[in-house]
Amino acid sequence: MNNPRRFTSLQTIEEESSLWLSKIDRGLSEEDRQQIGEWLAAEPRHRETLLRLAGLWDQLDVLGELSGLIPLPAPSERALARRRLAWMGGLAVAGVAALAVAVLLRVPSEPRDNAQASAVATASPPESLLTTAVGEQRSVTLEDGSVVQLNTSTTLRVAFTSKERSLELQRGEAQFDVQPDSNRPFVVRAGDHAVRAVGTAFNVRVGSSPADARRFEVIVTEGRVRVTTRNNSSKTQSLAEVSAGEVLSLRNAQPAVAAVSVDDLADRLAWQRGMMIFEGEPLESALAEVERYTNVRFRIEGVGLRRMRIGGFYKVGDVEGLVRSLEQNLGVRADRRGELIELSMADP
Repeated sequence: MNNPRRFTSLQTIEEESSLWLSKIDRGLSEEDRQQIGEWLAAEPRHRETLLRLAGLWDQLDVLGELSGLIPLPAPSERALARRRLAWMGGLAVAGVAALAVAVLLRVPSEPRDNAQASAVATASPPESLLTTAVGEQRSVTLEDGSVVQLNTSTTLRVAFTSKERSLELQRGEAQFDVQPDSNRPFVVRAGDHAVRAVGTAFNVRVGSSPADARRFEVIVTEGRVRVTTRNNSSKTQSLAEVSAGEVLSLRNAQPAVAAVSVDDLADRLAWQRGMMIFEGEPLESALAEVERYTNVRFRIEGVGLRRMRIGGFYKVGDVEGLVRSLEQNLGVRADRRGELIELSMADP
């Protein structure tokens, strides 16, 4: 299936774009200008990705330098919305992308011996329990050749029979790249819900903590899936059919299906490339997402700080880098007490 190759290519382009943004921020030499010109001309997506990440970086000097290299497009509604977030009511967009570039420059190529390392693909028997620890990501090839990628703190039970390929996502998040088999449906169950596919690729996320126990989300990247649920009388009923490029989420127990752009799709699935992308989320929500990948917990003092909007391109697991970015870009003070980090606004 071509979906995994597409995301691998995007990861490479994003990493190269981040390195170029880092060089632009430090200042380009004449040799650098020639090299970036050749890189931009080699592939249309190079320019698109560089501009997208520069927008997330949201630094005027970087954008100004880019304007001398390539023509900048007219501000999109998405970019205008981001700028409004930065201007309204004292809200700010943090330069977390700078942190992402720094991490990309120093991350070793070999797997790290901690929970952040992604495990190499392994084979799974017809019946097994697959798990990942906090911060761990793991890719597994199932008995039928399908591939599942588990995100942080995930538990997945696999039970294949001659009639059905049955999986139960008990907690966490996973991407499924399904091998076609018309004689054995591929069904992922999560609580009362089930996602049924024959040959497709999709991502399922359920609650990993009591606070988000009712969360259920399906993102389809290839093909089509049918989502069903059990009602109060334990009868199965259809919720929706979801096609490639669409997201199904439950809001107040009601399903909502929405089409998303290619960029939005990549942003939502950035975890598969070891990244998190924030685009104006409240700091409280963004840090709740960060906490999924680490044992560190945050305590935020003040409603204003909790609601402060942040944006950026962030490498998962580097909590210290994130905290430094908040301190340097937003004037936040961080007090560390073991695995608890207390955040407050620094004194003027």
